[in-house]
Parts: sequence; structure tokens; C-alpha cells
Amino acid sequence: MFARLLLLVLCAVVAQCDYVEEQFSELLEACVNGTRERCPTTPPSWASEQVFLVSVLSSLCDSFSKHLFHAWLEHYTQRLDIPGENVILIVHAPQGASEDESCLLQVYQEAQSFGVVRIDEWTQDTFTSLRKDQQRKAVMRDAGIQRWDWVVYADSDELHDLGWSGPYRTVPALAHKLSEMGMNAMHGIMVDRVAEDGSLPPVRSVAEAGTLAQQFPVECRITQRIAKAGCLGKVVMAKAYLALGPGAHWLIGRGGCPPGHASRECCFPRRIQWFLTRDEFSDCCPEFARWMPRQVKVNHFKWYEGVIPRLRRRRDVYRSLKNNVWLESERLLQHLSNHSERFCLDCDEELACHRASLS
Repeated sequence: MFARLLLLVLCAVVAQCDYVEEQFSELLEACVNGTRERCPTTPPSWASEQVFLVSVLSSLCDSFSKHLFHAWLEHYTQRLDIPGENVILIVHAPQGASEDESCLLQVYQEAQSFGVVRIDEWTQDTFTSLRKDQQRKAVMRDAGIQRWDWVVYADSDELHDLGWSGPYRTVPALAHKLSEMGMNAMHGIMVDRVAEDGSLPPVRSVAEAGTLAQQFPVECRITQRIAKAGCLGKVVMAKAYLALGPGAHWLIGRGGCPPGHASRECCFPRRIQWFLTRDEFSDCCPEFARWMPRQVKVNHFKWYEGVIPRLRRRRDVYRSLKNNVWLESERLLQHLSNHSERFCLDCDEELACHRASLS
């Protein structure tokens, strides 16, 4: 009986794969012969290309840092020159304790002080990468983003360092130049920023303790060496018609893996991805991702006070879902437990810890 059931399941999988292959091949043929429209890299003459910033964040008090959020908003709206009205925040705000409601209020107050007007609350479900991606896609569909617009993707603890000076030091200027060059995506590599002694201090205001770079001056490979996460590449910015893969680690479609990150952990078979998200390409062909050849740095300011309960919650959620991602959090918790709740920066030379700056 079991063998017969297993055979039926295998037949169904093979049939489904054949169907996906057939559908994908038909789509590519239509794209090649011109019977299906390609997505435009540049806007039509009557429109202008805009840059949006889309981020999903948690308002739970053990996840939210007012001073980090302030620095994040300042970085993107003032330093990188993304208009506040083009910042779209999706806030996970499950109903709960009154202190969490207080932190939600702080999210609104800080965001509005930087001219952010689009804040969507997500009150249901557990915070996972999949649910986060689903919420982001749903909000983007309703936000008036055109397919030729650029979208910057950044978690609330990620500060992108473009590494440019002069005329291309801001996101809109660089995005416009990339469009002129026929490129549609920019990738980065995530680097962890930690306190000088490896501790987990609270994020303080600039007046109290200086900039984020001064409070967390050491760059280390925490996520890679301790958590042993498989994919550190990040999609920093892409045209809106390119669909984002889970965790913003790759793009769905042909050429979706960032250069140098085409590992098994980072990229699943493109046909399966296309089939699962085919609604993303309902009105135009899935395109080759044409990456800017230069990789930028994604500064990861995650390692501050409160990260231990956050790691425990993340571990428990993913373990309950039988997702092996829980092991990443468990490794981090074990390391911190073994070293008095701080990172041992000289225990492993491959952590490659060194002083760095947010240039």
C-alpha cells in the first residue's frame, strides 16, 4: 500500500515538472518571437522613473530600536536621497502587550518625522521570511509602483553602502545611470557590524555615543562563520518587474543569482521559481537580470541588546515549521552562551574581524 502511494506521488511530481517545463518553454518562445511583450528598462516618454524603498520591520519592543530606526531613516532619506514619500514601511504589529503598542507609536513618530507617509500594519501571522515576502508583494501591488521604477530592498537593520562619491553617491542618481547603461539590478554582500569588545550593547543616540559606525566599529563574518548561513548575497536594488526571491537573496527568473553567489543555497531551479510566482510576470516576459558589475556592502547592524530573545523566538518559530533555518539561530545562541553573551572575536581567525567604517 505504501509503495503504491509513493509511486502515485512520484508520478504526480514528474507530471507537475513536465507541466512546468512545458509552460516555461512556451513563455520563453513567446518572448523570443516577440508575441509577448518585454518589460521596459526605461519609462515611456510620458512618465518618469522613480526610486522606492520598501522594508518590512517588527514593532515588537525586543526587536525595535528607536535610535537604530532613526539612523536607518536618516541614512536612506537624507544620505542616499530617497524621498520620504517613496518610502514604504510594512510593520509587523501583532496585538499584544501595551509596551509593544508604545514601540509601534514610536515607529510612526520617527517615520513621519522623515516625511514617510506610507505605513502599512501587518497584524496577523508569525514573522517568517515567507510571510514577510508575501506582505511586501501585496503592498507593492497597491502602492502605485510602476514596473520601470526602481525598488531598494533593505531590512531595518541593513544600511547599504553604495561606495560611490561624486554625482552617483545617491540612489536616484545611480539608478538613473544604471538605467542608461541597460542594467536592472544591483547586488551586495552582507557584512556584520559588532561592538569593539563583541558585546551586545543597546543602540544609543548620536549625541550619547556617536554614529552607528562608531558604536559598532568592527566588521566580522558572524552570519557566515558562526550562524553558517549559506547565502550572504543580497539584492540591494532592482527594477520593479523583477521578482524578489525569499530573504532578498536573489531574483526569480533567468540570471537571478547575484554574481559570485550562484550556490545551491542561494538559487533554486528557475523553472520552479517561475511557476510558483508566475503571477509576477503576468503582463511581460521574465527578464535576464543584468547586474551592476560592482558589488556594494550591506552593513548589518543586528547585534545589539535584545538580540538573544529575538534569536530564541526565531529558532522556535522555524523549528516548529520544521525548517532547518532554526539551526542558524541555535548556533548563534550556543556561541553567545559559551562566551558570556558576547561574540568571541578572536576565537576564529576566519571571522576576519577588523575595524571598518560606514563610508
